[in-house]
Amino acid sequence: MEYTAILLERIDKVARVSLNRPDKMNALSETLMRELQDALLALDDDPEVSVIILRGAGRSFCAGYDITPEKNDYRSQTRKNMDITGDRKRLRRVVSRWFNAIWDLGTPVIAQVHGYCLAGGSELALMCDLIVAADDAKIGHPPVRSMGVPPTNIYPYAMGLRKAKEMMLTGDTLTGAQALELGIVNYACTAGELEQTTLALAQRIAKTPKEMLTLNKQSVNKAYEAMGIRLGAHLGVEYDTMGHFTKTAFDFWEVAERDGLKAALARRDDPYKKK
Repeated sequence: MEYTAILLERIDKVARVSLNRPDKMNALSETLMRELQDALLALDDDPEVSVIILRGAGRSFCAGYDITPEKNDYRSQTRKNMDITGDRKRLRRVVSRWFNAIWDLGTPVIAQVHGYCLAGGSELALMCDLIVAADDAKIGHPPVRSMGVPPTNIYPYAMGLRKAKEMMLTGDTLTGAQALELGIVNYACTAGELEQTTLALAQRIAKTPKEMLTLNKQSVNKAYEAMGIRLGAHLGVEYDTMGHFTKTAFDFWEVAERDGLKAALARRDDPYKKK
């Protein structure tokens, strides 16, 4: 299959999948998400692929979902027609996609994170089995300040109650080095060492037969499912839907449409900058 928004390469038993919208900091368009899901499912069925590395082309891993108003018909429809049912349906599909394409795979997936790893991009990384991050990467979910909650609700499971609450209540980000201290990522290194560090980890994992990797990945996942991670994601969808229909969210999109997305983001984030 030919892809337009991702790149694929193979290194022995390791497959590398790159999000390939560098001019948009790999913002998650519908095309990119669909191609990524198709590619990951196909690689999972390949007996010669034992480990998958997920990374981003260009300056960042992924800056989040593509929310450019003029290119996102859904956002305009939501603001003008108040289609809350459609919003909920769309978010449920997004959450189901990441569970289907990453969590439920038999093949381990390692996120290789550099630059911005924000909003939906952070959820994508946190859904992966392991994370290797550049120590200066920026990881977090700033949209909680004005636009809703993470629909996967992955943060409490990835980092625990206290830090998850702090990040959800402030929208602040963590560096890769800070994320390592909190146990959110497996390794942090310089940007120059990131590719080799991630590949070395993947190749070490690939020494284990794929059938054993699958059993051990899924045994850990089932423990988290027993703790409610899937239910948490469904609840995340409900609260994110409500967040999209708050006055705060409508004000954000009004500024974005009138003054541009950069102006809306500045209005949202500037008050949080440390002086």
